[in-house]
Amino acid sequence: MDRNVSVAMATYNGSRYIEEQLFSILNQSLPPKEIIIIDDNSTDDTFDILKKIQESHPTIVLYKNDTNIGPIKTFKKAVASSKFDFVALCDQDDVWKSNKIEICLNQLKQLDQNLPSIVFTDLQMIDSNGSVLQNSFWEYQNYNVSKTKFKHLLFGNIVTGCTVLMNSSMKREILKMPNDVIMHDYWIALIAFSIGSFKAIGTSTINFRVHRESVTDKSKRTILVRIKLLLDIFTGSQNNYKNQNILQAESFFNIYKERLNQENSNDIRKFLALKNKNAILRKIYVGYLKFLSKS
Repeated sequence: MDRNVSVAMATYNGSRYIEEQLFSILNQSLPPKEIIIIDDNSTDDTFDILKKIQESHPTIVLYKNDTNIGPIKTFKKAVASSKFDFVALCDQDDVWKSNKIEICLNQLKQLDQNLPSIVFTDLQMIDSNGSVLQNSFWEYQNYNVSKTKFKHLLFGNIVTGCTVLMNSSMKREILKMPNDVIMHDYWIALIAFSIGSFKAIGTSTINFRVHRESVTDKSKRTILVRIKLLLDIFTGSQNNYKNQNILQAESFFNIYKERLNQENSNDIRKFLALKNKNAILRKIYVGYLKFLSKS
């Protein structure tokens, strides 16, 4: 199989886990042609570890930011530096299962390559020592992936970036991404579910590490957490509920409004109208959408 795959990785103070992660990529059943790593000006020995591994693995292309610019800008730079048709995003602290690239590439090649397309998968959760905590991140987070539509994504993301494999059309879209989005994988999801195409794979292709330093939110939305959020909204401490999402949707609509179909255009306009509603009404609308997605 053609293996024109680049891996785009951002690192920052990841010395504890970076070696295990890198070798899980290098030892794939279908290894990538290049691994683009941009270190975001780490203050530990992450960059030294990377340079050492690079000496014996020429597929690793290594850069270091002069200053810390954060994960969104760093991932964007890594994607822009990639040379090949397909790009896999990668975190610094997980462990890829040996056939991750092969599984995702097989599925991605079946999608329309003229559209910005992605494949994303479920994840198995592990602790800092590698012991399994949960077999399915989707089940843990109560994600109903098969029924998720663009309008649901406006309220919250279900696509975990480190599982994503994208095509060259999506890569071109990412280079237009504003630097103030909530997170790069969230923006990718909005594109794929509206003007692009996607394939969600229920198989776990990554051991997703849960620890305090992680950038990704891996905490469970338990019933107690949801009740606390609801109480905060009714007592006034969440008056800005979903403001970040609304601002992001405004940016998305400004860029893509001419390319959205009628249904998605109507849905995002309804969502943007929530800007003039209070937090309670926003929460009611979210609950209504969730009810429809399960019915």
